[in-house]
Amino acid sequence: MAATHPTALRGTLVSFTDDPFLVDPAGAFVHETDGLVVCRNGIIEAVGAYDSLRST
Repeated sequence: MAATHPTALRGTLVSFTDDPFLVDPAGAFVHETDGLVVCRNGIIEAVGAYDSLRST
């Protein structure tokens, strides 16, 4: 299979780190105002802050 270029989606991200019904809801998620999701061949390769991932 030939290598493909990654697809990047930039925007606000919310990811859950715990169950908000079992712990304090404010501590159950991470909110990234300038986030990036990097995908290749339909598989997510990286998720995080844009500044940290922009070179990927």
